[in-house]
Amino acid sequence: VKAAVEVVGASGTEEAEALIARNAAFEAFRRSYRKNQVIEDNKTTLKQKYDEAKALGEQVNRSRSAINNLKSQIEELRRSRAISELSEEGGGEQGAGSSQEEALKARMEEEKRAYKDGFSKLKGHKSEIEHLQHL
Repeated sequence: VKAAVEVVGASGTEEAEALIARNAAFEAFRRSYRKNQVIEDNKTTLKQKYDEAKALGEQVNRSRSAINNLKSQIEELRRSRAISELSEEGGGEQGAGSSQEEALKARMEEEKRAYKDGFSKLKGHKSEIEHLQHL
């Protein structure tokens, strides 16, 4: 504040001195306030929760993208299998196509579990963050 007062050329004026004294008094109050440490601890905890929630959100979004990608792969596999069955060229590939589809479905189920776990953790973090914000 002192530097800002000097920059605008108002140093030495009554207003500048009052502003500097007011800010100094506020800082002294803030340091001596008993609950200041609790407030600072809550700020730190809140920042950690924000960072964790951000990471969880990114994980949930990655899982959702992977699920959508796997759905597209399964649809493409089914489409190509249907075309080959219609043209009767791939009669022997039905087992291979269905095993590929089963593998994709299994991966999709894993991603769905990861998505649901991440989403539920994210909901928990949301309530914790809201609680900390109201303290």
